[in-house]
Amino acid sequence: MISFQNVDVRFETEGGVVHAVKDVSFEIADRSVFGIIGASGAGKSTLLRTINGLEKPTSGQVTVDGRVVRNLSSRELREHREHIGMIFQHFNLISSKTAEQNIAYPLKIAGRNKAFIKGRVDELLKLVDLEEKRHAYPAKLSGGQKQRVGIARALANNTGLLLCDEPTSALDAETTKIILQLLRRLSEDLGITVVLITHELDVVSSVCDSVAVMSEGRLVETGDVYDVFTNPREEYTKKLLEMRNDFRIPDEILDRTRRVNAERGMYWRIIRLNFIGDAANESVIYRCSKQFDAEINVIHGKIEYIRGKPYGRMFVCLCGEREETGRVASYLSDRVYSMETLYEQ
Repeated sequence: MISFQNVDVRFETEGGVVHAVKDVSFEIADRSVFGIIGASGAGKSTLLRTINGLEKPTSGQVTVDGRVVRNLSSRELREHREHIGMIFQHFNLISSKTAEQNIAYPLKIAGRNKAFIKGRVDELLKLVDLEEKRHAYPAKLSGGQKQRVGIARALANNTGLLLCDEPTSALDAETTKIILQLLRRLSEDLGITVVLITHELDVVSSVCDSVAVMSEGRLVETGDVYDVFTNPREEYTKKLLEMRNDFRIPDEILDRTRRVNAERGMYWRIIRLNFIGDAANESVIYRCSKQFDAEINVIHGKIEYIRGKPYGRMFVCLCGEREETGRVASYLSDRVYSMETLYEQ
């Protein structure tokens, strides 16, 4: 387990003191994929680097597997880092070395013999599906292939903990998916703990078990990724998710709804429904339309999956007598996670 206890990190710069991390406390479970999200300057990278001792807290402590990182001797810190891998946004491969030579590099530094290095490199190339690229130099590899070499290199010394600093920011959508699937598989099959920092919320929702949200050096909230993404407690998290979702009624649909119902002289209201879990796949609207004497029109909606669990959002227009549409709204409110009236006429 990784534990942050009242961690504070300050830097002295020419412009004054930079307070990068401010009194942060939370824990990361073993064998999990944990995401740390926030805008640039939130303190994510600084916090990540306290885990392997590349940054030292000004106060507070970081504990990894029961050992306080700042209390380790030089020898203990070297041993601690040997089993922590790190991958980066821009890969950080050695351009003059082939894929297999890049992977072998940390093993040579650790003093492993040639037979061990060859066997381990072969194993890692197979793990990341790059056996046919072993003799290729970084300049001849795609971005995804470079990142897979970086992951293999990070795993070389029987890594139990993998720190990922914006690992997909330089990749396209399809390659990002492949890299995230690989990280997930490493956690599940090899029991590796993965700590991933990113500003991309879709990365977190697709691969992470838990998440911490940071802003201006502070921890805003933390928890199970599905819970945080479907029911954020803090306003900052809500705003982040609103920017990610950007799920609104298209203006042309809203204008047409207003115009048509005005011409018909009917009372109408538009409501937003949120569904979570199995309820996202239930036919609530169909059952409601059979029970009430009102028009129930779905005008916009979608279901997405966060760590394999559904989360649905839907905009519905209710038309008819005011009292009857009120009964419809009440019925729906009792059967969905949340409901909000956005417009009415």
